Amino acid sequence: MSDTMITALATFGAAVLGAVVGGLISYLLQGQALAATNVQHDSDRREVRKALALSLVIKMIRISSDLNNLGKSILDSMERARKDGITGMPFQIVVPTLPLPDPIRFSPDEMAWVLSVNNNLFNEMGPLDELHTSTVAIFDLYNAKRSHLLDRLGAEMKGMVGTTTLTHEQKLWFEPRAAELNQLVELMIQRSQRDTKEAWAAFDKLTAVVSREFNMNLKFEKKPDVF
Repeated sequence: MSDTMITALATFGAAVLGAVVGGLISYLLQGQALAATNVQHDSDRREVRKALALSLVIKMIRISSDLNNLGKSILDSMERARKDGITGMPFQIVVPTLPLPDPIRFSPDEMAWVLSVNNNLFNEMGPLDELHTSTVAIFDLYNAKRSHLLDRLGAEMKGMVGTTTLTHEQKLWFEPRAAELNQLVELMIQRSQRDTKEAWAAFDKLTAVVSREFNMNLKFEKKPDVF
């Protein structure tokens, strides 16, 4: 074999070896970059899920506190009437709660996260935003109907409690509406009692799940339930 051919083969072999080494280095670098990208994506996904979880915690604090405060407003009215020695029908004692809380909605992504980590918690939390909305709506209905009744008849006020002297015709108009308002007061008490307990129970479970899933220690000081 001639020196020229040997030199050519050596040059070719070096080129092939260089290409192989270069390709291997490039492959390794791409693998490292891909691994780093996957790690970053995993981290990003975790942060997104964490944000959804903490958003739910905040909403559950609002729902639980709102329902608790609605119930407390009824008890406060009754306690004031008792201290002032005022007696009467429930609607005469329970004054409107103002302002009423704004609606709270769980997003599909938030509830999808709950379902992915705890099916039982999903079932417990699923209806709570609608339950919050419907309970607030009962208080709003009471406020409107009570205001309409008192505006129609007029009243002599003593603090926040009014008394009215009725004619026979006014009494016929008044009695079914008063009965409806009294029923609404009973419903407001029942719903705020039940809903407050359900909301705080779900809140406690949610904070435990979030703490476990994201290695956090969520602790909140909450007021004792009013019921």
